[in-house]
Amino acid sequence: MGSLGRCDVAIIPNITLHETLDRLDTSNLPVNVSHAVEETLKQLSGAGTEQVAVLGSSYTMASPYWTKALAGKKIDHIALTQNIGDQVDEFRRKVYAGEETAGDVEIFRNTVVETSQFVPIVIACTELSIYAPRKLDAVFDCAIIQIEAAIERARL
Repeated sequence: MGSLGRCDVAIIPNITLHETLDRLDTSNLPVNVSHAVEETLKQLSGAGTEQVAVLGSSYTMASPYWTKALAGKKIDHIALTQNIGDQVDEFRRKVYAGEETAGDVEIFRNTVVETSQFVPIVIACTELSIYAPRKLDAVFDCAIIQIEAAIERARL
């Protein structure tokens, strides 16, 4: 941890690691951590979002972690169909393995765009963030939100 203490802000690019970090005593960490979930919740609240669907790994989409975090901000978690969840996780696994095709990317992006027309979407996986559509008001990308928050903190 010697060199970590020289950082202004640390970024942890994995929601499961944030979930683990939440269970630890972090009062003695030598660095400020940009928490992807907390920063995303701030953005959702600031945007007046009342409900969202979370896209991530199968574990993330089924875990109560997001449901509880969202409920704490009075935001409803909308579960997507099993078909969409399976399709998103299969795409995530392909991206992780470097096996995604242009067709896979197009299907994923279309799924996000179409779904976000009915419910705001939280992209809660760094693999999905790579191909998530940008500049859509109803899409909140945890990785981008976390990075922007870390940059802002580092400027202070």
